[in-house]
Amino acid sequence: MTDKEFIKKIKYGLIVIKESKDDDNCIDIVHFCGYHKKPTKKDVKALIKELKEDKEFGLVETIDDCEVIEAPKELVEFYKGKKMKWTQAI
Repeated sequence: MTDKEFIKKIKYGLIVIKESKDDDNCIDIVHFCGYHKKPTKKDVKALIKELKEDKEFGLVETIDDCEVIEAPKELVEFYKGKKMKWTQAI
């Protein structure tokens, strides 16, 4: 499966969020992970474990200050590269 085919099949996502350093009324999305099937609690735990252990993601030191939540469908489409107005994803 090519990357384009894989991305096209993504229907769900998890986002990792944390409080914004710049604005107390905002959150930062620091990571997105796409899934073909609805993510389970096991998927959430596996994602957190990977982010805690893999320095490539840059979250090893800060993951405990983050929260993992299901991504709204609009954000899934945004991350898939669909052309849309940013305000639609909020």
